[in-house]
Amino acid sequence: MEENPLVSNSDSYDSSSNTYNDNISKLDNSDKYVRDSDDPSSSIYKYRSTLIIIALISAAGLLAMSMNQTEFFSISSSSSSLSSLSTWKSSFFKSRTSLAKTGVIDYSDLSTKEKEELFSDFKKTYKKEYQTEHLEEKSFENFSKFLKTVDKRNKKEAKKGGSAIHGVTIFADLSDDDFASSHLGFRETDERRMLMRSLKDKHKHSSSSSHKPTKQPTHKPTYSPTSKKGTYKNWAEDGFTTSVRDQGYCGSCWAISAVEQMESDAIISGLMTNKESLSVQQVVSCDRNDYGCHGGNTEVAYTYIGKTGGLQFETTYPYTSYYDVTGHCKYSDAKAKISLHGYHTLDDEDAMQDYVLKNGPLSVCLAASSWSSYQSGVVSSCDKAVDHCVQVVGVNTEDDYWIIRNSWGTDWGNSGYIYLKTGQNTCFVTYDPTYTSVKTA
Repeated sequence: MEENPLVSNSDSYDSSSNTYNDNISKLDNSDKYVRDSDDPSSSIYKYRSTLIIIALISAAGLLAMSMNQTEFFSISSSSSSLSSLSTWKSSFFKSRTSLAKTGVIDYSDLSTKEKEELFSDFKKTYKKEYQTEHLEEKSFENFSKFLKTVDKRNKKEAKKGGSAIHGVTIFADLSDDDFASSHLGFRETDERRMLMRSLKDKHKHSSSSSHKPTKQPTHKPTYSPTSKKGTYKNWAEDGFTTSVRDQGYCGSCWAISAVEQMESDAIISGLMTNKESLSVQQVVSCDRNDYGCHGGNTEVAYTYIGKTGGLQFETTYPYTSYYDVTGHCKYSDAKAKISLHGYHTLDDEDAMQDYVLKNGPLSVCLAASSWSSYQSGVVSSCDKAVDHCVQVVGVNTEDDYWIIRNSWGTDWGNSGYIYLKTGQNTCFVTYDPTYTSVKTA
């Protein structure tokens, strides 16, 4: 019989009664609740912890008030007494918001006053200023809705066994629509949309697709470093990527993902260094078959780059679309540095893992709207619409997670990175993985 954790080996057994056996039966039947009460991720554990902490806070408050009760009651108008009470109330509010931040209680359980305190902290942390009182009120309304969304995402993540933590981020004062229009940006092409309807396998493309450049590379990436026991590789960590970008309020993720993939392939091929970067702005402003700050597609971007003759360095064509301005094309053919022969797609997650371990990063387009509240951990649960493009820069096949470089700046996530669970197509990471064959322009 499996040993019950609540029954000591030293417990005595009275053979003249069935009491002990009855207790064992009751414990076995309630084993789920016993385990849940000791599991930090369970609601029972959180509820129990909440009651204990609130009791301790209340006891401390009562003790503090009793120590000053003579002064408090005899001189009710005393500023020191009022200050003590105010300090205690402030500490109580901060304690409850801290409980919400650590997942002990839901953000939805906070009072309006506590949410206002949290909003004030949010504004200070991210240096948020609002031009009008109406705009600030609207932002607080968005903030309150965001807290409810955070609770839902944390519960959904816990249900799937994930370790990701959602909370208050730099995007907490945006509505869902404002966030999607300004920080996502993937658009499906008509050709690919039709292809998805006719093929069960999302990743097998027709080689005669009219919008693609040639797939006959003459310069393939050849660098194949030794990974750590074949289970871990991080190309960003090893210096084969540029730094994390911030697309700002422009839906330019598609252009950033395509350009970053070309950068990594060029660095691996020895055509440039990680101290240099290619121009995202050129793609945003000059690719007439995409939509600038209103979205686009990595594959269409590759086609533009191949046909136009290449990309300039960012030093000669810097990013100016941060505040949702697509801008006019200012490309100079004479300043182009890196171009491409073509791009390539992979079929599935196993092929992606093998490629990333041995050859380099991958551009991917996936479902990322739920990332707005991501703070840390490995994500197991996402929304269902492909709406964002990023770069897979590494993988850990032993601990089962992808390492993703995003384009929302270093104040978001793990200094601009997010981790996704491998082996289950998390966030539709296998939807459109690509890499490029680059050349000197």
